[in-house]
Amino acid sequence: MDAGPKKIIFTVILIFVSAVTGLTQKYGNLTGHVINVETNYGIQDVTAKITELQRTVQTDSTGLFIFDLVPPASYTLSFMAPGYGRTVLLNVQIRADMTRNEIIYMQKSADEDEKFYIGGIEVTADRDLIPDGPVTSTRITSGEIEHLQASSLGDVLEFIPGQKFTNPGLEDVKQIGLRHVSTVDEADRNTALGTQIIVDDIPISNNANMQLDTKLNDGANYRININAGIDLRQIPAENIKSVEVIRGIPPARYGDLTSGAILVETTSGYSPFRAKYKYNPRTNELNLAGGYAWAKHQINFNVNYASSLRDIRVQDNSYSRIALQLNLLSRFSDDRIEWSNRFYVTRTFDEQDVREGDVNKTERYNRDYITRIVTKIQQNWSRTRRLSLTASANMNQQNSFIKRIASSDIHIIGTRMTPGVEEGHFISSYVSELSVKGRAWNLFTQLEYDDQILTERFLHKWYFGVVWRNEFNNGQGRIFDPLYPPSSTSLKGDRPRSYDDIPGLQQLSFYLQDEITGDLFVDFSLQLGLRYDIFGFKGVNFSDPANFFESNHGSYLNPRVNLVTYLGRNTQVRLGYGKTAKTPPLSMIYPNLAYYDVVDSVYYISAQDNFSLVNTNIFFRDNENIRAETHNKFEASIDQRFGRFGISLTGFYEEAHDGF
Repeated sequence: MDAGPKKIIFTVILIFVSAVTGLTQKYGNLTGHVINVETNYGIQDVTAKITELQRTVQTDSTGLFIFDLVPPASYTLSFMAPGYGRTVLLNVQIRADMTRNEIIYMQKSADEDEKFYIGGIEVTADRDLIPDGPVTSTRITSGEIEHLQASSLGDVLEFIPGQKFTNPGLEDVKQIGLRHVSTVDEADRNTALGTQIIVDDIPISNNANMQLDTKLNDGANYRININAGIDLRQIPAENIKSVEVIRGIPPARYGDLTSGAILVETTSGYSPFRAKYKYNPRTNELNLAGGYAWAKHQINFNVNYASSLRDIRVQDNSYSRIALQLNLLSRFSDDRIEWSNRFYVTRTFDEQDVREGDVNKTERYNRDYITRIVTKIQQNWSRTRRLSLTASANMNQQNSFIKRIASSDIHIIGTRMTPGVEEGHFISSYVSELSVKGRAWNLFTQLEYDDQILTERFLHKWYFGVVWRNEFNNGQGRIFDPLYPPSSTSLKGDRPRSYDDIPGLQQLSFYLQDEITGDLFVDFSLQLGLRYDIFGFKGVNFSDPANFFESNHGSYLNPRVNLVTYLGRNTQVRLGYGKTAKTPPLSMIYPNLAYYDVVDSVYYISAQDNFSLVNTNIFFRDNENIRAETHNKFEASIDQRFGRFGISLTGFYEEAHDGF
């Protein structure tokens, strides 16, 4: 038989075999509706795609889509429509001789970022009734802030469960203690110190605050926050876009904390011009804001002035704040490069003049001048892959002052700044003036790379980063006349002190995290994070691999794990474990020197006829090798939705070690 008939017979046989095989192959079907989460109506002309088969269809006027004759397997579905974010469903199982029906919720979005969902993480109209991720956190929007009529971040955080509610205002220092019940002052200060405040990706730190022994806190009012967290009054509420409070196990990106993290995002980009004035019997506040956009650039500004009286009957006891923020965002190279610059200035005046009837004639003030500049460059290689470099410099020029009459029996003091013997000075009542002028610096640099990897069954969102921080204080320090000290006894003396010679506090940190979403018996999302913190970083020792990084305050390996499993559309269980560490602040590492003035001999006839010898002993109290405070955290939660109601039950256990 020649070649022609052979080819014809072979082709006929191949067609027959293919037809028989096709008749025996079983298929499934996939249908569904794409719904607008806000209107609950179907969305027309949404492009639905089965990624593995490269098959696409368009939804009809009711949002219906149909894929027929789909081979049994696990697939990835994607949905795209103009004005909506791209939605991706993972692990959609198609079985033979069955039709699977899906309801896909999509939401209007100003950007086109990808949003990945599995069965238990679908976007629904009530998605905020229970947590939508493995981390225990609370998110506060600008609308809620507006409703509260908040004046500062301290007022905003009263939305957080467990916080004591007070009237909005600026009368006293405001701090936050997450998952903390007030016990003793030291524990309260440690909790506030261990809460990391992050504004526009930059940690706002109190580690370099050296306003020691100013005597400004009088028991009724608090003006300074040494050895504790930052004063939240310094962050105006009017320019806050959103706040996320992480109460549970924080992701690996966040460090130098023990109690939790508060992520503040301020308004940026184009916004309409707006003027707002608020008034109540204690507080006046004026806010001006606006923005402008042209080509690939956006500029935004906010100016805020607020003043509050501690007592409406006393006009000379007040707190005032002036805050300015300027933002510039530019895009280049087809929007693949984003460059943002932010500039902040805050001026605060906390004043108290002499009160009528005060026998000590006390005058106090605490004035801060804060400037911060932040620059961030981000390279977007794709929708999911980017590299960012963030750098900032924050300087807080602090100025505290107290003037009062110091009255006591006649006693003897010394004025030596070095150990030795000198003729003593007899003092009794005098006017003392103490100024404490600090210049606290916080230099911050962060390099981070993040990406997403989609496998057959799992989505990996991972990132890696390096952080370097240097915090120091080169202020004038404690300033007063040694002959008229702010406080002294017959034994313990007091001396001026400059902060110029105090070493800085450096931190070096590395972190890595992978968030895995997928289906393994049940739908789940798992955060696996690891952070390595080096506090008091001094350098690298190549000759000793076991102690490669040299430090004064220790190196800490902090694992973080958060897991959420979706037992159903309305039920989920969350588990968490993590370790955190907080560096000691400079005020604890380098406290004031202790001066002991021992009177060796003395005679006293009158104010003009007297003599004494004082032997001055000086004790250095530096804690250059003090260890960081560490916490071990455990957490378990169950979240349940009932229609338009949701409930979360969380239990947590925490161990604190080496508290300050």
